[in-house]
Amino acid sequence: MIIVKEIRVLSNANEFSLATEVNNFLRSTEHNIVDIQYGVSRGIYSVMIVIEVK
Repeated sequence: MIIVKEIRVLSNANEFSLATEVNNFLRSTEHNIVDIQYGVSRGIYSVMIVIEVK
């Protein structure tokens, strides 16, 4: 079995919109979530989600 780690980066200037987008992604994915990291840079909110694709 091959396991691939895939990174999804979601960004938005509106923190609430980004949270909604991340929640929708997490609910819709059937893959295992490995890591989630959150950051802010110059008013842009970003979330990096690492998933395992089997």
